[in-house]
Amino acid sequence: MGQQQVQQPGTSREQKQKRKGFSRRQRLIATVIVALIVALAIATAQVLSGAKIIPDIWATISNAIVGTFGMIFAFFALIPLLFASDEPQQVSATATQVPTPLPAVASPQPIIIQLQQPISPQPLPPPIPQPPVPEKPVSGNITGSFPPTDPKTIQQRRKLVEEVYSELTKPDMNCIVLTGIGGIGKSTAAALVYKYAEEQREGGKGSFTAEALWITVEETTATFVYLAETISAVLGKTVADFGKLPPQNQAAALFNVLNTIDHPCLIVINQFENHLDSQTGQATDPGLGELA
Repeated sequence: MGQQQVQQPGTSREQKQKRKGFSRRQRLIATVIVALIVALAIATAQVLSGAKIIPDIWATISNAIVGTFGMIFAFFALIPLLFASDEPQQVSATATQVPTPLPAVASPQPIIIQLQQPISPQPLPPPIPQPPVPEKPVSGNITGSFPPTDPKTIQQRRKLVEEVYSELTKPDMNCIVLTGIGGIGKSTAAALVYKYAEEQREGGKGSFTAEALWITVEETTATFVYLAETISAVLGKTVADFGKLPPQNQAAALFNVLNTIDHPCLIVINQFENHLDSQTGQATDPGLGELA
Protein backbone atom coordinates (compact mmCIF):
# COMPACT_ATOMS: atom_id res chain seq x y z
CA MET A 1 0.00 0.00 0.00
CA GLY A 2 1.24 3.49 -0.79
CA GLN A 3 1.57 6.27 1.71
CA GLN A 4 -0.69 9.33 1.53
CA GLN A 5 0.66 12.69 2.53
CA VAL A 6 -1.76 15.56 3.34
CA GLN A 7 -0.50 19.11 3.16
CA GLN A 8 -2.09 21.25 5.92
CA PRO A 9 -2.59 24.95 5.45
CA GLY A 10 -0.01 27.11 7.24
CA THR A 11 -0.34 30.19 9.38
CA SER A 12 0.24 32.48 6.42
CA ARG A 13 -2.96 31.21 4.73
CA GLU A 14 -5.02 32.01 7.89
CA GLN A 15 -3.53 35.49 7.99
CA LYS A 16 -4.50 36.07 4.38
CA GLN A 17 -8.08 35.00 5.14
CA LYS A 18 -8.21 37.42 8.08
CA ARG A 19 -6.83 40.21 5.92
CA LYS A 20 -9.46 39.59 3.28
CA GLY A 21 -12.22 39.70 5.90
CA PHE A 22 -10.85 42.91 7.39
CA SER A 23 -10.70 44.51 3.94
CA ARG A 24 -14.38 43.75 3.37
CA ARG A 25 -15.34 45.40 6.70
CA GLN A 26 -13.33 48.48 5.80
CA ARG A 27 -15.10 48.75 2.46
CA LEU A 28 -18.48 48.46 4.13
CA ILE A 29 -17.65 51.22 6.65
CA ALA A 30 -16.33 53.45 3.85
CA THR A 31 -19.50 52.94 1.87
CA VAL A 32 -21.68 53.95 4.84
CA ILE A 33 -19.57 57.07 5.46
CA VAL A 34 -19.78 58.10 1.82
CA ALA A 35 -23.55 57.62 1.88
CA LEU A 36 -23.84 59.87 4.95
CA ILE A 37 -21.68 62.53 3.36
CA VAL A 38 -23.80 62.47 0.21
CA ALA A 39 -26.99 62.74 2.22
CA LEU A 40 -25.52 65.63 4.26
CA ALA A 41 -24.42 67.46 1.13
CA ILE A 42 -27.86 67.12 -0.41
CA ALA A 43 -29.58 68.35 2.76
CA THR A 44 -27.21 71.32 3.03
CA ALA A 45 -27.90 72.31 -0.58
CA GLN A 46 -31.66 72.12 0.06
CA VAL A 47 -31.42 74.31 3.17
CA LEU A 48 -29.29 76.93 1.45
CA SER A 49 -31.61 76.94 -1.51
CA GLY A 50 -34.70 77.33 0.70
CA ALA A 51 -33.08 80.26 2.54
CA LYS A 52 -32.40 81.91 -0.81
CA ILE A 53 -28.68 81.96 -0.05
CA ILE A 54 -27.86 80.12 -3.29
CA PRO A 55 -29.99 79.95 -6.44
CA ASP A 56 -32.20 76.95 -6.97
CA ILE A 57 -30.28 75.95 -10.10
CA TRP A 58 -27.01 75.61 -8.21
CA ALA A 59 -28.70 73.46 -5.62
CA THR A 60 -30.02 71.15 -8.33
CA ILE A 61 -26.62 70.92 -10.06
CA SER A 62 -24.76 70.24 -6.80
CA ASN A 63 -27.27 67.59 -5.82
CA ALA A 64 -26.84 65.85 -9.19
CA ILE A 65 -23.03 65.92 -9.04
CA VAL A 66 -22.82 64.71 -5.44
CA GLY A 67 -25.41 62.02 -6.05
CA THR A 68 -23.65 60.72 -9.16
CA PHE A 69 -20.22 60.47 -7.53
CA GLY A 70 -21.80 58.86 -4.48
CA MET A 71 -23.53 56.20 -6.56
CA ILE A 72 -20.34 55.41 -8.52
CA PHE A 73 -18.29 55.05 -5.35
CA ALA A 74 -20.93 52.89 -3.69
CA PHE A 75 -21.15 50.66 -6.79
CA PHE A 76 -17.41 49.94 -6.89
CA ALA A 77 -17.28 49.48 -3.11
CA LEU A 78 -20.18 47.00 -2.97
CA ILE A 79 -19.06 44.76 -5.92
CA PRO A 80 -16.46 42.80 -3.85
CA LEU A 81 -19.03 42.43 -1.05
CA LEU A 82 -21.70 41.04 -3.40
CA PHE A 83 -19.50 38.45 -5.12
CA ALA A 84 -17.24 37.51 -2.21
CA SER A 85 -17.79 34.07 -0.64
CA ASP A 86 -17.74 33.61 3.11
CA GLU A 87 -17.17 29.84 2.86
CA PRO A 88 -13.72 28.70 3.88
CA GLN A 89 -11.56 27.45 1.07
CA GLN A 90 -11.12 23.74 0.75
CA VAL A 91 -7.56 22.56 1.00
CA SER A 92 -6.96 19.70 -1.40
CA ALA A 93 -4.75 16.93 -0.33
CA THR A 94 -2.18 15.65 -2.74
CA ALA A 95 -1.39 12.01 -2.62
CA THR A 96 1.71 10.35 -3.88
CA GLN A 97 1.16 6.72 -4.65
CA VAL A 98 4.11 4.45 -4.91
CA PRO A 99 3.46 1.80 -7.61
CA THR A 100 3.53 -1.76 -6.44
CA PRO A 101 6.22 -3.71 -8.27
CA LEU A 102 4.85 -6.48 -10.51
CA PRO A 103 5.98 -9.99 -9.96
CA ALA A 104 8.79 -11.08 -12.18
CA VAL A 105 7.66 -13.15 -15.16
CA ALA A 106 10.01 -15.44 -16.89
CA SER A 107 10.61 -14.23 -20.46
CA PRO A 108 9.72 -16.82 -23.12
CA GLN A 109 12.41 -18.39 -25.16
CA PRO A 110 12.83 -16.70 -28.55
CA ILE A 111 11.71 -18.61 -31.65
CA ILE A 112 14.49 -18.82 -34.19
CA ILE A 113 13.58 -19.52 -37.82
CA GLN A 114 16.38 -20.23 -40.19
CA LEU A 115 15.64 -18.65 -43.58
CA GLN A 116 17.10 -20.32 -46.59
CA GLN A 117 18.73 -18.35 -49.33
CA PRO A 118 16.20 -17.96 -52.16
CA ILE A 119 17.14 -19.59 -55.40
CA SER A 120 17.55 -16.91 -58.03
CA PRO A 121 15.69 -17.72 -61.25
CA GLN A 122 17.63 -18.30 -64.39
CA PRO A 123 17.70 -15.21 -66.60
CA LEU A 124 15.52 -15.42 -69.67
CA PRO A 125 17.23 -15.26 -73.03
CA PRO A 126 16.95 -11.89 -74.74
CA PRO A 127 14.14 -11.69 -77.29
CA ILE A 128 15.07 -12.08 -80.89
CA PRO A 129 14.75 -8.69 -82.54
CA GLN A 130 12.18 -8.63 -85.29
CA PRO A 131 12.85 -6.61 -88.42
CA PRO A 132 10.71 -3.48 -88.56
CA VAL A 133 7.78 -3.50 -90.92
CA PRO A 134 8.38 -0.87 -93.58
CA GLU A 135 5.72 1.80 -94.02
CA LYS A 136 5.82 1.28 -97.76
CA PRO A 137 7.23 -1.42 -100.03
CA VAL A 138 10.83 -0.87 -101.04
CA SER A 139 10.42 -0.60 -104.77
CA GLY A 140 11.60 1.59 -107.59
CA ASN A 141 8.18 1.30 -109.22
CA ILE A 142 6.57 3.73 -106.78
CA THR A 143 6.01 7.26 -108.02
CA GLY A 144 4.67 9.86 -105.60
CA SER A 145 3.45 9.31 -102.05
CA PHE A 146 2.49 5.89 -100.67
CA PRO A 147 -0.06 5.53 -97.80
CA PRO A 148 1.01 3.88 -94.50
CA THR A 149 0.11 0.17 -94.28
CA ASP A 150 1.78 -0.84 -91.01
CA PRO A 151 -0.40 -3.60 -89.44
CA LYS A 152 0.27 -2.10 -86.00
CA THR A 153 -1.73 1.00 -86.87
CA ILE A 154 -3.69 0.17 -90.03
CA GLN A 155 -6.52 -2.36 -90.27
CA GLN A 156 -5.49 -4.83 -92.97
CA ARG A 157 -9.03 -5.54 -94.28
CA ARG A 158 -7.94 -8.92 -95.59
CA LYS A 159 -11.32 -9.96 -96.96
CA LEU A 160 -11.72 -6.82 -99.08
CA VAL A 161 -8.15 -7.06 -100.37
CA GLU A 162 -8.56 -10.68 -101.43
CA GLU A 163 -11.87 -9.92 -103.19
CA VAL A 164 -10.35 -7.03 -105.19
CA TYR A 165 -7.29 -9.10 -106.08
CA SER A 166 -9.49 -12.00 -107.21
CA GLU A 167 -11.42 -9.69 -109.53
CA LEU A 168 -8.21 -8.24 -110.98
CA THR A 169 -6.89 -11.68 -111.93
CA LYS A 170 -9.94 -12.67 -113.98
CA PRO A 171 -9.24 -12.99 -117.75
CA ASP A 172 -11.96 -10.56 -118.80
CA MET A 173 -11.07 -7.88 -116.21
CA ASN A 174 -8.64 -5.07 -117.04
CA CYS A 175 -9.60 -2.27 -114.60
CA ILE A 176 -11.26 -1.77 -111.17
CA VAL A 177 -12.17 1.65 -109.78
CA LEU A 178 -12.43 2.23 -106.03
CA THR A 179 -14.94 5.00 -105.31
CA GLY A 180 -16.16 6.72 -102.17
CA ILE A 181 -16.20 10.02 -100.30
CA GLY A 182 -12.94 11.68 -99.38
CA GLY A 183 -11.18 10.21 -96.36
CA ILE A 184 -13.04 6.89 -96.43
CA GLY A 185 -9.79 4.99 -97.08
CA LYS A 186 -9.61 4.40 -100.83
CA SER A 187 -5.86 5.07 -101.03
CA THR A 188 -5.16 2.80 -98.05
CA ALA A 189 -7.24 -0.02 -99.56
CA ALA A 190 -5.38 0.35 -102.88
CA ALA A 191 -2.03 0.24 -101.05
CA LEU A 192 -3.07 -2.97 -99.25
CA VAL A 193 -4.01 -4.54 -102.60
CA TYR A 194 -0.65 -3.46 -104.01
CA LYS A 195 1.21 -5.12 -101.10
CA TYR A 196 -0.88 -8.29 -101.37
CA ALA A 197 -0.16 -8.55 -105.10
CA GLU A 198 3.56 -8.23 -104.43
CA GLU A 199 3.40 -10.90 -101.73
CA GLN A 200 1.69 -13.26 -104.16
CA ARG A 201 4.20 -12.48 -106.91
CA GLU A 202 7.20 -13.01 -104.64
CA GLY A 203 5.70 -16.30 -103.52
CA GLY A 204 5.29 -17.47 -107.13
CA LYS A 205 1.50 -17.19 -107.03
CA GLY A 206 -1.07 -15.18 -108.96
CA SER A 207 -1.28 -13.85 -112.49
CA PHE A 208 1.00 -10.82 -112.09
CA THR A 209 4.55 -11.94 -112.83
CA ALA A 210 6.11 -8.48 -113.17
CA GLU A 211 6.66 -6.00 -110.33
CA ALA A 212 3.63 -3.84 -109.61
CA LEU A 213 3.58 -0.13 -110.45
CA TRP A 214 2.24 2.59 -108.11
CA ILE A 215 1.60 6.14 -109.35
CA THR A 216 0.14 8.92 -107.21
CA VAL A 217 -1.34 11.74 -109.29
CA GLU A 218 -0.52 15.05 -107.64
CA GLU A 219 -2.27 18.29 -108.55
CA THR A 220 0.92 19.57 -110.17
CA THR A 221 1.26 16.46 -112.39
CA ALA A 222 -2.41 15.88 -113.24
CA THR A 223 -1.92 15.61 -117.01
CA PHE A 224 -2.46 12.66 -119.27
CA VAL A 225 0.93 13.18 -120.91
CA TYR A 226 2.74 12.86 -117.55
CA LEU A 227 0.74 9.74 -116.64
CA ALA A 228 1.33 8.02 -119.98
CA GLU A 229 5.03 8.88 -120.13
CA THR A 230 5.56 7.63 -116.53
CA ILE A 231 3.89 4.28 -117.27
CA SER A 232 5.81 3.86 -120.52
CA ALA A 233 9.14 4.69 -118.87
CA VAL A 234 8.66 2.21 -116.00
CA LEU A 235 7.59 -0.54 -118.37
CA GLY A 236 10.51 0.21 -120.70
CA LYS A 237 8.27 1.14 -123.64
CA THR A 238 8.96 4.82 -124.17
CA VAL A 239 7.17 6.63 -126.99
CA ALA A 240 9.07 9.34 -128.85
CA ASP A 241 7.46 12.80 -128.84
CA PHE A 242 4.45 11.52 -126.94
CA GLY A 243 3.39 15.03 -125.93
CA LYS A 244 3.29 16.21 -129.52
CA LEU A 245 0.75 13.60 -130.57
CA PRO A 246 -2.92 14.58 -130.86
CA PRO A 247 -5.17 13.38 -127.99
CA GLN A 248 -6.63 10.40 -129.86
CA ASN A 249 -3.16 9.24 -130.87
CA GLN A 250 -1.89 9.60 -127.28
CA ALA A 251 -4.58 7.22 -126.06
CA ALA A 252 -3.79 4.73 -128.83
CA ALA A 253 -0.07 4.89 -128.06
CA LEU A 254 -0.69 4.12 -124.37
CA PHE A 255 -2.94 1.16 -125.28
CA ASN A 256 -0.19 -0.15 -127.50
CA VAL A 257 2.33 0.05 -124.64
CA LEU A 258 0.05 -1.85 -122.25
CA ASN A 259 -0.72 -4.57 -124.82
CA THR A 260 2.91 -5.27 -125.73
CA ILE A 261 4.48 -5.79 -122.29
CA ASP A 262 6.30 -9.06 -121.82
CA HIS A 263 4.87 -9.91 -118.37
CA PRO A 264 1.56 -8.77 -116.89
CA CYS A 265 1.80 -6.45 -113.90
CA LEU A 266 -0.53 -4.56 -111.61
CA ILE A 267 -0.72 -0.78 -112.16
CA VAL A 268 -2.30 1.29 -109.37
CA ILE A 269 -3.15 4.94 -110.13
CA ASN A 270 -3.79 6.73 -106.82
CA GLN A 271 -5.65 10.05 -106.56
CA PHE A 272 -7.05 9.60 -110.04
CA GLU A 273 -9.77 12.14 -109.22
CA ASN A 274 -7.21 14.89 -109.77
CA HIS A 275 -7.67 14.17 -113.50
CA LEU A 276 -11.43 14.82 -113.24
CA ASP A 277 -13.50 17.97 -112.96
CA SER A 278 -14.91 18.29 -109.42
CA GLN A 279 -18.27 19.56 -110.71
CA THR A 280 -19.00 17.35 -113.74
CA GLY A 281 -16.75 14.36 -113.03
CA GLN A 282 -15.46 14.47 -116.62
CA ALA A 283 -11.80 14.24 -117.65
CA THR A 284 -10.05 17.61 -117.75
CA ASP A 285 -7.45 16.42 -120.30
CA PRO A 286 -8.50 15.62 -123.88
CA GLY A 287 -6.10 12.67 -124.09
CA LEU A 288 -7.57 11.09 -120.97
CA GLY A 289 -11.03 11.62 -122.41
CA GLU A 290 -10.03 9.65 -125.50
CA LEU A 291 -8.64 6.90 -123.25
CA ALA A 292 -11.98 6.60 -121.42
